[in-house]
Amino acid sequence: MAATSANFDLATEVIHTLDMTLITTGGGSRKWEILDLIEHMDSILATATKTSGGLVESSERSFGSLDESSVPAILHHIDRADDLDIGEFQEHLLTRNTPLIITEALHNWPAVYLQSWSSLDYLLNITSNGQRLVPVEIGDSYVSKDWTQKIIPFKEFLETYILNPDPPALAYLAQHDVFSQIPRLREDITIPDYCYANHESALEEPIANAWFGPKGTVSPLHKDPYCNIFAQVAGYKYWKIFPKSETKNLYPRGEEDGVDMSNTSQVDVDGEVNLEMYPKYAEAQYREGILGPGEMLFLPKGSWHFVKSLTPSFSVSFWF
Repeated sequence: MAATSANFDLATEVIHTLDMTLITTGGGSRKWEILDLIEHMDSILATATKTSGGLVESSERSFGSLDESSVPAILHHIDRADDLDIGEFQEHLLTRNTPLIITEALHNWPAVYLQSWSSLDYLLNITSNGQRLVPVEIGDSYVSKDWTQKIIPFKEFLETYILNPDPPALAYLAQHDVFSQIPRLREDITIPDYCYANHESALEEPIANAWFGPKGTVSPLHKDPYCNIFAQVAGYKYWKIFPKSETKNLYPRGEEDGVDMSNTSQVDVDGEVNLEMYPKYAEAQYREGILGPGEMLFLPKGSWHFVKSLTPSFSVSFWF
């Protein structure tokens, strides 16, 4: 037993050291050597875990269902369409260029049809029994005074912030290229064909990032420099979207502590907005909706958007 415990501790230490290299530097020219070594350590860890245990202790083994009482009243619905072919999407992009929820669009993703990303056991298994490190944001949102970041084992993230009924704070694995760090997760998804539609500011290749967190995580009202296909794999998210033409009514921030924050609004839209402080907000036109498992959202470049998780949620964004 002592040898098994020592093997577990050694493999965990090596994985953490290698993960810090991947997270902070990307691994450079030695990335694939690092990943091969992590895979070897993972096999040692799996053998040790079989005798020592170590899975998350919880009666919850998957994501909870949507509590209808937590769903905001939807006044101005985002348009919806069934699974579009690339030609139909291209026409929408070049003519209307408005937010669009596309249903039945992820039916070929193993993460969706196998519901693997809804299974905590699967996520623990694919992250070396939860010992892989992940960068998480701690605090209500990135504009909160208490906001900070830290790198912790995935298992700790689950136990402390996802499954814990009384977590010490909100925590969010936000906008992280987990697919480069943990390539096995990349096998569970497919880059949507929509990401290769033609438009004037198209990227050479889509930029994919993962978003995973508990109920209540928030992305404050902000805008991004690219078009976005946002795929909801597990859980539910509320979206409120304003066209870029509404910028004048949304009070963009300025430079703060030497950082340009003009892509983020001063207005806190999570709840009742202070119209005495931000009177022009009342004139802003918007669309809103709930994005559920297996659905995609097209977000035009420069659209202002606020996002809130209504349940634990796992999503993937594709800037294109």
